[in-house]
Amino acid sequence: MNTPEQPANRSLRSLLQGLWLPLITPFRNGALDEASLGRLVRHYAGKPVDGLILAATSGEGMTLDVGELERIVALTRAELAGAKCFIPICLGLSGSDTAKLRDTIDETAAWPIDGYLIAAPYYSRPSQRGLTQHFGALADRASRPIVLYNIPYRTAVNISNDTLLELAEHPNIVGLKDCCAEREQSLDLLRRRPPIFGF
Repeated sequence: MNTPEQPANRSLRSLLQGLWLPLITPFRNGALDEASLGRLVRHYAGKPVDGLILAATSGEGMTLDVGELERIVALTRAELAGAKCFIPICLGLSGSDTAKLRDTIDETAAWPIDGYLIAAPYYSRPSQRGLTQHFGALADRASRPIVLYNIPYRTAVNISNDTLLELAEHPNIVGLKDCCAEREQSLDLLRRRPPIFGF
């Protein structure tokens, strides 16, 4: 059974294994349904789930303001504590404005999360150099580790393996959620990735 607090000397890098669940965000009458969120978290706290991802694409992250994000994180952490288990939490972030995302990282720095899942900028289709600069700037700013999210059918840009391997050298970028839908690209990255890079 998981313990209520993160085990000593366990970083997000070491916790990136097993099943991580992108939690949906329930709404009622156009507002966050806190009671349903609590029920969901309590339910999954008793299941073999190794981590939760909040407010990512499955969790309506792009439609939530910072106050709503903070409430989701606080409620989730409180429910996990009440269930007397430790499950790490990543907060999903996305957007095309690097400066705005840096501000969001600053605003969330004190929240009880273990890291971020950050998707590639959507719609603007930056170059590979632009992706490196974007993610590098966010990783430099974040006080918690970052997992990259490559999902080109949603963002219209594919993070190449060369770019991913360059970004993997950053000490604050610890893994990848791979939804590139290109089997050969995924296999190539598995062959070439550094052993400490979660995939």
